[in-house]
This record gives sequence, structure tokens and C-alpha cells, in this order.
Amino acid sequence: MIRVLFMGAVDPMSADENKYPPLWPAYLAANVDKQIGPDKIDCRFMSGRIEDALKSFRPDVLAVSSVTPNYDYAIHHARAAKQRGIPVIIGGMHISSLPETLTKDMDVGCIGEGEETFVDLMNLYLDKGVFDPQDLSGIKGLVYRKDGTLLRTPDRHVIESIDQIPHPKRSIIGYGRRTYVYTARGCQYKCTFCICNRYWGKIRYASPQYILEEIEERCRSHQIFRREFHWQQRTFGQNSRHGYFRRYQ
Repeated sequence: MIRVLFMGAVDPMSADENKYPPLWPAYLAANVDKQIGPDKIDCRFMSGRIEDALKSFRPDVLAVSSVTPNYDYAIHHARAAKQRGIPVIIGGMHISSLPETLTKDMDVGCIGEGEETFVDLMNLYLDKGVFDPQDLSGIKGLVYRKDGTLLRTPDRHVIESIDQIPHPKRSIIGYGRRTYVYTARGCQYKCTFCICNRYWGKIRYASPQYILEEIEERCRSHQIFRREFHWQQRTFGQNSRHGYFRRYQ
């Protein structure tokens, strides 16, 4: 079994950035469990000092996600892992927008949606035990370096149906009184100041049943009777015909 450490590149002094645990590790872990199996990869999310996390968990692979204002934290995480001989995967909105910022301490960058790309990377590591550039060339949605040259593979198509994505494995990020739920990915607009459309692509709605299943699973499995759910969709009110409003009435 290989051990994968998920770390967010967040400002430890920011209350907003640390209010909720991120869902991206839970989505990646759930998809790994579905497509590879929980007996082959041990995914763990940790926060705090990267040095402490690496020492306590001793991962085989480090996976980091970052937005642009916090990319210096991602660089620090990658350098700390590389000094210990641990390969690094970087994902998130920054590397997807500016892939040329991949550093020498980052083995590979994941461009755009990560679920399918991450599974391909994990299968590669299970098979070879290393992220060799020759092998990376056959995986879509990546940026990496070969002999100092920055290379990109063809873009990966977005997951057409949100309902195909397993519900996030929240057990690895912990449970609290507040949580959030994604009801869609993407956006129908192309605002120049916003990353949403460029990162997520065209808008794709989850079905009302899919969202209710996630909420019910969260409540039923952990005996939660009074909790706050926050919707993560920037255009929640734009599509009144989709079914959310009728179903929730």
C-alpha cells in the first residue's frame, strides 16, 4: 500500500481559509477508492506544518493544491518533500492557469479537474514507483519537465455528469458543525476576472437527487441532526428550472 499525503497551501493566519476543511482531498480519495480500491492507497489529509506532517505520516507521495496568492506555501511544501525524496503532485487553480510556474521541486502538475487525472497518476505510481516523464506523456491534463523543458499533455475533457463522481470521502478531512456541498461545476459566463469558467469549464449541474443523497449520507452516517450546509455554486439562482428549487420546497 502506498501512502498519499494531501496538504492545502493555505495561510495559517487566515481565519477564512481555515474555516472549512477543503473538499478536494475528499473527492480525490473517494474516486481512488472507487477506481483503484481502498486497500491499495492510504490517503490522508493533514494541516499545520508540512515538516511535521511529513515526519508523522511518512508519505510516499505528496499532493498539494493552491490558489495564486498562496503559491509560495505550495513551493515551500514541495521543497520540504523533495528534500526527503518524496515526489510531489501540484494541482489547483494556480497551476492550471499558470503551468509555467511549475518548480523543479514539483514532479507533475495536474491541470483542471483532478479526479480522473489523479487516478491515472496513482495507477502509474503503483506500477512504476516513480513519475517518469516518459510515462507522464501518456496521461492527459498534465504539465511536467523533461530534461529542464516544460511539457504539457493534451487537455483532459471535463467529467460530463457530476452524478458520476463519488460523493466526497469526508472521513479523511474530519467532520464539523459546518460543511459545504457542491451543486455544480463550471459557469456559463466568461468573466475576465474570474477563474471559474477557465478552471471548471462549461457548467454542469448535479441532479437534485445526487445532492440530497450527499446531505442524507452526511446526516445519517454520523448522527447529525442540526448542522449548517453551505452551497458552493456561484450561479445557484440562475437556473430555476433545474429542479433544486422545486425539490427543496
